[in-house]
Amino acid sequence: MRTRKLLEVLAFLVTLGAAYALWFVPMNIVQELLTLATSIEGHPDNVAPALLGGLASSVFEDGVVYSVKRDVDESLCFAAIVPDYKLLTEAARAALPKEVTHKDAVYNLSRAALIPAAFCEGRHDLLAIATEDKLHQPYRMPLMPGSKEVFDMARLCGAKAVYVSGAGSTVMAVAEKANAEKFYSKLEKGLELLEGLDGCEAFTLLRLDADNTGATVE
Repeated sequence: MRTRKLLEVLAFLVTLGAAYALWFVPMNIVQELLTLATSIEGHPDNVAPALLGGLASSVFEDGVVYSVKRDVDESLCFAAIVPDYKLLTEAARAALPKEVTHKDAVYNLSRAALIPAAFCEGRHDLLAIATEDKLHQPYRMPLMPGSKEVFDMARLCGAKAVYVSGAGSTVMAVAEKANAEKFYSKLEKGLELLEGLDGCEAFTLLRLDADNTGATVE
């Protein structure tokens, strides 16, 4: 019954005949929509930014999604570097160790605490250090041909941060929008040089801006 009510809320927004972001919806309804969507998709870290936009920190606890959203600094731009091969999520998960050291866990947690400042508060000097990782990238990158070279190339072209998107195989690079055209142009040419390297025949470069709006109903 509650699920039906939530769907009726979305249907009502559709009847308004204009685009409305989910900020128009009361927060308790948004939380229930997040929980419903997570029960279908399975991952609040995917669902929350898709629905809310921005930088979303989420926890799934006792069947309920708790999420906090911050607007990403719009002076940043992003490059999604997509190789011509697929990395199955099952394989990417299987590559992870069953246990990690206390040292590596602290390493990641301390950097995660810097991410909101780096991406949302203009602290671009923290982007590189905040996105360093020891819990998944070292284990998944060997399954991603050419990824190390892509990391190096993106940094050479001016990226402020480079990291694996989710479980891979896409690599994300972050740059300042003021230098966007120069960054994208250099990166595009650099990726052409990497084509055919280590089993990857081609890369697709997607130019992206921050989406702080999230899902809309039109």
